Amino acid sequence: MKTELTNHPLVKIFSTKYEREELAHFYILDGANEQEQFFKLFSHTLLTSILKKQFKDYNESRIEKIIELGHADIEIIKTEEKNYGTNSDEVERINKFFHYQAESLNYKILMIHDAHKLSVILANKLLKVLEEPPAKMVIFLLNPHGTSILNTIRSRAINLRVKNNIDEKERKSRSINDDVIQYIANEMDLNIVHISDLIDVLKKKEIEEEELYRHILHYIKYKSTDYTSLETALSKLKDFELKREFNQSFSSRTVELLTALQN
Repeated sequence: MKTELTNHPLVKIFSTKYEREELAHFYILDGANEQEQFFKLFSHTLLTSILKKQFKDYNESRIEKIIELGHADIEIIKTEEKNYGTNSDEVERINKFFHYQAESLNYKILMIHDAHKLSVILANKLLKVLEEPPAKMVIFLLNPHGTSILNTIRSRAINLRVKNNIDEKERKSRSINDDVIQYIANEMDLNIVHISDLIDVLKKKEIEEEELYRHILHYIKYKSTDYTSLETALSKLKDFELKREFNQSFSSRTVELLTALQN
């Protein structure tokens, strides 16, 4: 599993972006079906890969030792309790961590495990940081359960789904209203009825991504009843575009977008 994760597309992309100093300030990594153990291994592999980019002469055991003993530029927030307690030291640790610039890494890296355990205090602290993010700081919020997260927090992140051998059929089974499929079918002259039909078309590359993007934009404007709903929908469309650089498949991103537009 560890070897497979080293070659995970997101691990490779994040480590490359780290090396090129192209990381954004904030990422939410969503899972599904309670992938806590997988996310722990994924986050460890991600840190290992990043440190290998920084310390190219270090062997595996030396990299592992850095993670085990801790590094001044890396802060990992996690708890074995059911929730992050109001009296816990996580907020103070985050405060101190943000006060200093990176010492030897390209970025200071804050990794927060188990988004479903976030307390109101910790969430508010995170929100305050995101409003004025320090330079050369990257935050990874790990959400193994795919739990609902405050829109004020999620809207400031690049939201990515971390796949752990999720079957594509599982994605097809997601409930998507027929009206959006019918709209796309009519506008693009496609013989499709359900989302599974659309995915088959996407996989065969029978339509261009930009063309579908344009029609979904028209659909959003057509269905939005007020400015707020339009702004929310356009934000989701922007998220769809951002995920392209992380090599998420066209069909995968489309299903996630159409699902999100109905929530």
